[in-house]
Amino acid sequence: MPLTAEDVRNKQFTRSRLRGGYDEAEVDDFLDQVEAELGRLHRENADLRARLAAAEQALKQAEARPSAPSAPAPGGENPQEAAIRVLAAAQRTADEMIAEAKREADRLMGEARSRIEQLERETQEKHRAVVGNLDAERERLERKVEELRAFEREYRARLKAYLENQLRDLEGRGADTPVRPSAPSVGAPPGPGASSGAPPVPPLAPPAQPRPPSGPFAPAAPPGAGPSPTPPGVSPSPGSGAAAAPPSPGIGGHPEGPGGPVRQAPPSGFEVEEGPEIPPTHG
Repeated sequence: MPLTAEDVRNKQFTRSRLRGGYDEAEVDDFLDQVEAELGRLHRENADLRARLAAAEQALKQAEARPSAPSAPAPGGENPQEAAIRVLAAAQRTADEMIAEAKREADRLMGEARSRIEQLERETQEKHRAVVGNLDAERERLERKVEELRAFEREYRARLKAYLENQLRDLEGRGADTPVRPSAPSVGAPPGPGASSGAPPVPPLAPPAQPRPPSGPFAPAAPPGAGPSPTPPGVSPSPGSGAAAAPPSPGIGGHPEGPGGPVRQAPPSGFEVEEGPEIPPTHG
C-alpha cells in the first residue's frame, strides 16, 4: 500500500498511560513505513530522472536533425510534455513527503528531548530533597549527641561537687567531735603514757549485797543450817534488821508464855535453832 502525504499528515499515535508522549512501538513502525516509502520514491525519482535525461537527449538529437512536419498526436498532447508533467508531480510529492517526515521526526525528537529533560529535572529535585532531608537529620542527630555530652559533663561536675561537699562535711564533723578518754580498768598497771604524778584511781567498791527482809516476814532458814556468815568488810548498819527485835507477847501478855524468859530476836538473816523449852521454876 503506497504511503501518501495525507497518510503522513493524518497519522494519529496512541498516547502511553505509563509514560508521557506516544507509544514508541507505533512511532517506530510508522517511521519504518515512511523510510520504505521514501526509499521507493527515491528509486522511482531516479528512474524518472533517467528517463527524463534520455528523453531530453532524444529531443536534442531530434532537434539537430531536420525537422519534418509531423502529425499531431491523438488528443492534441505531446507525450514528452505529459512525461515532464508527471515527473514534476512525482518530484513535488516526494519533496512534500520528505519534508513532512522530517517535520514529524523533528517533532518527535523534540518531545523526547523535552521529556528526558523533565525527567532529569524531577530526578535532580528528588535527589536534592532526599539529600537535604538526610543532611537535616544528620545535623539534628549531631545536636542531640552534643546535648547529651553536655548533660553528661554537667552531671559529672555536679556529682563531683556534691561528693566533695559531703566529704568536707564529714571531715568537719569529725574534727569538731571531742575524743572521750577510756576509763582504766581496776588493778591494771598504768600505761606507758601515764604521768607518775597523777593521783591513783581508787578501786571500785564491791557491789552492795541485797538486804534480806526483817521482822515477821523474814524467810525461815532450812533446818540444820547454821548462821549465814557476814561478808567481810560489811558491817550491819544501824537501824537495820541486825538490831534486837522487841519481844513478842506470849500467852496472857507475858513474853514467850507466862513467866517465860524474854527471848531476843536473832539478827535479820540469821536463824537460831531452838531447843526444848525449859519450864519456869516457882519458889
